Amino acid sequence: MYLIGFLLILIFNIPALGADFCRTNFEPQYKYYKVNPNTVSTHFTKSDYQIHEKIGSHYFSVIAHLTTQGYIHFKMILRHETSPMRSPNLPSGQKQFDAIMDYFSHISKSTHAPINGVYGEWTPAKKGELSDNYNMFFRALNDYMKRFSLSKEEAAQLAAFDTWSGKQAQRYGFDKVNILKLEPDYIKVLYSR
Repeated sequence: MYLIGFLLILIFNIPALGADFCRTNFEPQYKYYKVNPNTVSTHFTKSDYQIHEKIGSHYFSVIAHLTTQGYIHFKMILRHETSPMRSPNLPSGQKQFDAIMDYFSHISKSTHAPINGVYGEWTPAKKGELSDNYNMFFRALNDYMKRFSLSKEEAAQLAAFDTWSGKQAQRYGFDKVNILKLEPDYIKVLYSR
């Protein structure tokens, strides 16, 4: 009797098992957000993770790319300067970052290629957009230079971890930073282990 019950459960759950265990193209489980097909479009490949949403005149997006060297580039626009409105379907940046890491970690396991780090690239805000990392970086940079009499390069090493991106990278064990570009209108860093 137990065997028949077990077989019935197994037979009726095979499609669900197949969806998780037999995929060749892994797509993230939408555990962090609900997808409204009228406003949200998605695109997932082995190297790209994209979610776009348009609500009225506002565009929200989460875009990430995994390079062949195992580094993740990402950009998020989850709120706008001209409106207090946040995306109703895309939650906080931390949950989005977790979803990106979860997605690429799955890809990494299937290809046996590790995730080696995360890039941070920041510029001044464009019209209507916010540039939190850029502003946090320069605020911390100036503070470290003034309070501790550090050189710009030394202060930049510390300031990179005072940004939102730096804090997320640290949560995943990327506790080293290489400052690749440090210009008034463009900062590029690489967080690694």
